[in-house]
Amino acid sequence: MRTVSPDDTILEAVEELCRWHVRAVIVGSPSNPLGILCERDVLERVVRPRRDPEGTTVSAVMTTPLVSLPASATPEEALLYMREVGVHQIPVAGDEAIIGVVSATDLRRWALRMREGEVRALTSYVMGG
Repeated sequence: MRTVSPDDTILEAVEELCRWHVRAVIVGSPSNPLGILCERDVLERVVRPRRDPEGTTVSAVMTTPLVSLPASATPEEALLYMREVGVHQIPVAGDEAIIGVVSATDLRRWALRMREGEVRALTSYVMGG
């Protein structure tokens, strides 16, 4: 999980997104998260309105308040909650800090792998394996 400062510029934050090949970063620290900045925030709140990425701070466009999932959430619960609140990336909260960020894409890939495993098991069963 990557973090940026609320005082960083959007250009600096985008450099972090690109450097680490991630679509979202926590603003603040894992133990004191202030918000989240994702690609969509940058597109909708900086690029589309033609704001200067070197003169715009992360705090001006980050998503807040931060919503998160408990680490105990199942992938199915996570997908459902993300759909309900309308987010594509969501932080996962441990006991005292954010421990990671999961995306809808991550969860869909997991679901697909699970279904593929079920299909293989059923095929094997039907074929007498």
